Parts: sequence; C-alpha cells; structure tokens
Amino acid sequence: MGKLSRKQAERMLSQKTISQEAFDKMEQTGQIAKKRGNTERVIRSANNTWAIPTFYYKGLNGKKRSKKMIELREKVNQLITEYTVPKSKTI
Repeated sequence: MGKLSRKQAERMLSQKTISQEAFDKMEQTGQIAKKRGNTERVIRSANNTWAIPTFYYKGLNGKKRSKKMIELREKVNQLITEYTVPKSKTI
C-alpha cells in the first residue's frame, strides 16, 4: 500500500473519516507523506523574468547518494538561498 498525501490525510481528518488518533498513528508509521519544507526560490533573468534554479544528479536512478554528493547539494542550496528570493515575495 502506498502513502497518502498529506493533503488527502488532512482532508480525511477534517471530514471526520479518520480520527486525530488514527491520523497521528498513520503519520508515525510513515503512511502519510511528510511535509515538504522547501520553498520554491527564483532569480531574475536579464529579460526581467523569473527563473527557478535547479540542481539534480542525472543518472542516479534511485541509487543512494554518497557523502560528497550530499555535501555538494548542501553547498549548492546555500548558494541558491544567497542569490534568490522566495517565489511568494515576487507576487
């Protein structure tokens, strides 16, 4: 059985399809997807439009990342944070 999206689980809770106790238990056992903490960030282009910087490992195909790969990802995230703004602030 797959995971429920957080949105689906919260909807079920608000419609009283499941109890708060059941929701908490499902969350603890990993049956509900975790909240995503990433805020989409953007940078202004030379044409005065917004672009989303991305970084990913092509060809990983579900394999585990090495410690150096994780370290690089953290450094790239720091640079992205330094040079960009949250998309919500561009509206």
